[in-house]
Amino acid sequence: MQILSKKENPDDVIIAVGAHSVVPNIPGIEKATNALDAYAEMNHLGKHIVIVGGGLVGCEVGLHLARHGKDVTVVEMQDMMAEETFGYYRNALLNEMDHRHMKQVLKAKCIAFTDDGVLIEKEGQQQLLKADSTCFSMGMASNSDTVDNLKRDAADAKTWVIGDADHAGKVADAVRSGYMAAMKII
Repeated sequence: MQILSKKENPDDVIIAVGAHSVVPNIPGIEKATNALDAYAEMNHLGKHIVIVGGGLVGCEVGLHLARHGKDVTVVEMQDMMAEETFGYYRNALLNEMDHRHMKQVLKAKCIAFTDDGVLIEKEGQQQLLKADSTCFSMGMASNSDTVDNLKRDAADAKTWVIGDADHAGKVADAVRSGYMAAMKII
């Protein structure tokens, strides 16, 4: 399928097609809600929720759910939550998570999503974290197939791949890469 029309014949094409959530091959993951979908699905989620993935997205989604009366547990493989952020924002985020009584399970690996919750392994021991609903937030990946198709369709045009289409990251980085591409075109 050709996305760009030949008659358009652009000199430059800025490709900003974003990224998609990584869905790892974990047994039962189809029972879990993608954390980014949790905002829209909040009324369908139960009272007790386990989120697998304690990066910035998992923590922020968990905090949103906790603010709406959900009992949230966040599971993270690393030894700290929201490792990719730092400073005042990270401190404020963790303080608010504590204030909302969110449970944090660090250094734990998700083994499976089950009908009863999430099976984890921590310190060599398996444990079931019971939940009415489960969510996952395990990273983002660029939409590289779409980028490749657009580059092909662009033919002789100069292409600029920006934001999450280049590599999944933060909003500020995406805005900056778009600005820089536009400045180079002008």
